[in-house]
Amino acid sequence: MHRNWARTRVLWLINPPNPVMAGLIGLSMKTLRVFAIFCVCFVGCNQRIAQQNSTPPKTRDTSNQSFDELITAWGDMGMMFPDSAQVDVFRADFETSRSSLRDALSHSDNSVRMRAAYVIGEIGDIAKPAGEELLARLLDEPDELVRIYIVDALNSVGYDTNATIAALSDRFETLDGNNVPPNNDHSYAEVDEKIKVASALFSLSDTDSRSKYYDFVTQWLDPPADDLKGTLLDGYWERRWIAVNSIEQMPEATDAIPKLESLLAEPNAKLWVNTHVPRVLGVLRKNVQ
Repeated sequence: MHRNWARTRVLWLINPPNPVMAGLIGLSMKTLRVFAIFCVCFVGCNQRIAQQNSTPPKTRDTSNQSFDELITAWGDMGMMFPDSAQVDVFRADFETSRSSLRDALSHSDNSVRMRAAYVIGEIGDIAKPAGEELLARLLDEPDELVRIYIVDALNSVGYDTNATIAALSDRFETLDGNNVPPNNDHSYAEVDEKIKVASALFSLSDTDSRSKYYDFVTQWLDPPADDLKGTLLDGYWERRWIAVNSIEQMPEATDAIPKLESLLAEPNAKLWVNTHVPRVLGVLRKNVQ
């Protein structure tokens, strides 16, 4: 399964949509965007915690609810994402649920579209046929956070068609790749989306085309320059957050291990580094020959 953070993760701790919420939970995170979610992404544990200061509710039995009933509720989930039990409902009869998920990808509510992409990605390889509608949605999707989840889903299901590679390559070339200060509304910057697109292209492209995507993602693992200060330094750490979580979806990027180890040893590293970098190192080390 391409989406390694999809190992049923605690969503906020493994792949929050936008990093910046650090203080309260000891991790540097972004808040979920204006409509009150977060990614994010990116992502991966078998429950997703929705609230920082309260115990998450017990998983409800969703086995008797229709696909459309479950999807209708997605717009009112606040910071929650569909849990593994819901994903299993869609996975168990994907041939039937696919049409409902297809409709959800075109829903007027961007939080529903985002969750539809998320669920497809969590379903994994058997949802590869849904790559067709994911790609179609990506080309028309105006919301950058939804696009990021769609890109993650394309990666997770392994939808590596020529059309997919072409669309992602065009997107990669179009997006600005420069570091910027954090956005005031805690939304992703173009460079964050570009990191996610590069991660997907690394996984989906042929070996000969991977190097520039690998280089773009892993450059953010390098220590910040000594003269990088203030909001630009804050932005650089957000890029590093996105890069670390993106590399978890690049299990063959084992050459990144030394950079991750160096990040883990940095004396002024953010608190989230001690949680997330060891997890990603664990994924990569499984692929070391």
